[in-house]
Amino acid sequence: MNFWESAAQLVATNPWVTILLLVAGSLLLFHDLLTPLTWGVTGTLGVLCLGSVIASHLSTHTTGWIGVVLLLVGLTLLLIETHLLPGHGVAAVFGLMLLFAGIFWSLGGTANAAFALSVSTVLTVVSMVAFFTYLPKSPVWKKLGQEMSQRAELGYVAADSRMFLLGKQGVTESVLRPAGIAQIEGM
Repeated sequence: MNFWESAAQLVATNPWVTILLLVAGSLLLFHDLLTPLTWGVTGTLGVLCLGSVIASHLSTHTTGWIGVVLLLVGLTLLLIETHLLPGHGVAAVFGLMLLFAGIFWSLGGTANAAFALSVSTVLTVVSMVAFFTYLPKSPVWKKLGQEMSQRAELGYVAADSRMFLLGKQGVTESVLRPAGIAQIEGM
């Protein structure tokens, strides 16, 4: 057995390795999605983590291909929700349900798969809540916030002056979802 086969065997037979890779992949993808209009290293690493879990389980379970199809349909529905029908929620709900079903079937559709999926989901949600709860209070976040502040010398104006822009017309220079860049009377 070569290195890749033994690594796939380790991931497929040890639920804690599966959980670790699922949580890491989910958090890395979530981090990458926080940066709009880019695809970075964290997104690629997230896809590699999740892909390695699915690939290792596909090599040991015959039902895994059903899961891959469900995953792809779920991703398609999420993309429809975010790009074609934003705000309706129907495609997102079905997309998330199909994503979970796809991961379950990709992991073999067994009790171990249900255990790995439920534990990794809870750990991912807890990590994201901790991320949003504690990160804004951290010194690193505060320093980063100072570097990204909107200062007058950079062309930004005080919040009270935005009333002067009400009723004015301009041209958008980026997608406004919900924030973006617009050119309004030279500003």
